[in-house]
Amino acid sequence: MKTRIIIGILVVLVIGMVITSGCSLTNPYQVRVIYPGQWSAMYCVDNSECPFIYSETGTMTYDIQTPKVLAIITASKKDESSQRLTVQILKNGNVIESNSTDAPKGAATCKYNTI
Repeated sequence: MKTRIIIGILVVLVIGMVITSGCSLTNPYQVRVIYPGQWSAMYCVDNSECPFIYSETGTMTYDIQTPKVLAIITASKKDESSQRLTVQILKNGNVIESNSTDAPKGAATCKYNTI
């Protein structure tokens, strides 16, 4: 019984420390592609070999690992449309970097450097 009380107190203390320190238990970074048509995209975090590649239609948002130094996303239109394609990097739901293209079969790249 005494052990359960001590464990309970420790759990409450740890949760309290996380809440008061502002630490998040989820990853705050995301990349987003905004385009009504078909597109393909890849993103890299730090020194990875850009292993994250997507081919989608419409607006999509993806969680990414927290970058220590650099995050990059590039998206390309798969059609001849002159509609705007936008790429964004978000932190805690707020856009911190953004870039767009209106060019047919155009591409947009967005970089975020934490240093």
